[in-house]
Amino acid sequence: MDINDLQNTLMTIYQKNINYLKKSNVELFNKIQLFEQKNIENWYIDFVDNRFELSNIKGTRIYNCDPFYDAKYRADNINSSPQISLINTGGINKGYNKYVDVLNAHECVNEIINQQNSNFFNMDSRKFIFIGTLLGVHINDIHRVKKADSYLIVEPNIEIFRLSLFLCDYTELMQVANVFFCVDFNDIEFKNIIKNFLNHKYENNTFISFDLASENEAYLIEIINSEILNNSPMIYPFSEYLVSLKRSFHYIKESPHGLLKLENQLELFKDKKVLFLGAGPSLSRNLEWIYLNQDNFIIVAASATLKRLELLGIIPDIIVIVDGSENMLKQFEVSKKMYENSIILASVHIDTTVYEHIKNDKIFFIQDNLELFDECGISTGVTVGDSGIDLLLRTGCSELYLLGFDASLRDDGKTHDGLHSNAKHININTKKEIISSIDYDKDIIWVRGNLQDKVPTTMLYKSMIDEIDVTLKKFPKANVYNISNGAYFESSVPLKADSLTFEGVAFDKSDLQETILNTLLMISKKDLTQKEISHFDRELKVLRKLSKINIPNNLKKEFDKIKQNFPKSLIIQIIEQYLKLTSPYVTYTQNKTIQYGQFLSLIKDLEDTLQDFMK
Repeated sequence: MDINDLQNTLMTIYQKNINYLKKSNVELFNKIQLFEQKNIENWYIDFVDNRFELSNIKGTRIYNCDPFYDAKYRADNINSSPQISLINTGGINKGYNKYVDVLNAHECVNEIINQQNSNFFNMDSRKFIFIGTLLGVHINDIHRVKKADSYLIVEPNIEIFRLSLFLCDYTELMQVANVFFCVDFNDIEFKNIIKNFLNHKYENNTFISFDLASENEAYLIEIINSEILNNSPMIYPFSEYLVSLKRSFHYIKESPHGLLKLENQLELFKDKKVLFLGAGPSLSRNLEWIYLNQDNFIIVAASATLKRLELLGIIPDIIVIVDGSENMLKQFEVSKKMYENSIILASVHIDTTVYEHIKNDKIFFIQDNLELFDECGISTGVTVGDSGIDLLLRTGCSELYLLGFDASLRDDGKTHDGLHSNAKHININTKKEIISSIDYDKDIIWVRGNLQDKVPTTMLYKSMIDEIDVTLKKFPKANVYNISNGAYFESSVPLKADSLTFEGVAFDKSDLQETILNTLLMISKKDLTQKEISHFDRELKVLRKLSKINIPNNLKKEFDKIKQNFPKSLIIQIIEQYLKLTSPYVTYTQNKTIQYGQFLSLIKDLEDTLQDFMK
């Protein structure tokens, strides 16, 4: 083939791809068009030694071999390619809350896994990720071997991706599979595309194989794997939503003030400085500073700090409680004076035994992750840190100081202040292959530090960091100062505690607390509206339809039919979270009977809960 024929062939492939993208992915098509208008050329397709080469203007060549030979080698060896595991084939045996009054997520998974036998389903991954494209020659060859249902193509360099359009026929993939392009992306785009990739045919979220284009893209493996883990349905499983549902109904009836209507515009703190204390390692390092400056702030404390504050003789003005475990009682093994006169802002998620132990006439509840009642909004987050920050900013805090929310480990691997009931040490020097199964609480990653370059953290804390970053961006007018020696939070100002002085700014807290209390009383909610009654009647209707599904082998298909008619149903959301968690395990074990039985139990539990509440 002479050079003219070669150029015509490349242009034909390019035009075919462009035409297809114009119809199927307008956003990516526009990105390419915009890039072409800039006339930038840092990379180009070279034809040397009778082969194609991806080269840059500095003279660097990426392939250094025939890309078609490289593609064949990759395709021939693709079945031994690395995989990201989305399921725990050994079951889930520790580290998760166990509730006595609901179906537990980890028990559902274990019940399915424990039914495995010698005829275990030996499956190939149905999802595949191309990390980097190069010229894309290998993508078609690998597709012909894998024949996956879903592909994720990640290429941060739009110029390189555009060049791949000349040699890779992406339409071959797009005509038979769902292809998710993550090209020239920002952080929000990346998160959304990963989420969409995982939500599509989530029953195939078992093992995801991937191909790494070159070592230049190796850094993306950890980023992709971290985001996949952040979207795991076990991070905040369906049972947590179920607990929120049951306890929301309980507390709106049984608590003195019910729920807070947080959709109101509030100014609870009247431009006062608020110090929000968490139980991270920085708490114990700054005790003297807290003691000396306690009268300069409204002190808001996570309940895990009470034992340390008791030693200082500091009673918090406001206490925030989020965790739903009965183990939270340990945090209140302090003198009753530490909490009996404080305003308590509690998630509806908290255990009823904890509520009975601490209840006073100043406790107010906040909806957690499920918006059941009008005007009440929801508190979202993975920890008391990100949930509490969101709550304080939404209720009018304009000057917020964070201490003890390290979201990281100390140099010695310490996770919390020493008086925290869950304080532990983790070996921060542990090396682990990122593609292996990740321990959400123990495996170490390094992130930007607040008062130092980098700090070690876990995936649990990384989720907290991400949530705080998102929250702070929603309140650009608030001044948020991070005085912890831990992880950096975007949109916050890093400060050392001992650099702060507040001469002459102490104020009388008693009057202010009374004002805050009166405001909260005005926006508390105990009675249902007619709209809410109709809403719950509709949810009962959804449950009756779901209970009539009697085809175990087509459970997801039948569920999706009902979902189409009730896309905003809370019941549908909870059931879908259950299916997202268990369906990959069913795909892995090929045992659908147990899942169907669990599904019916969940439907019955939800129906009983709603009917009891509506009486």
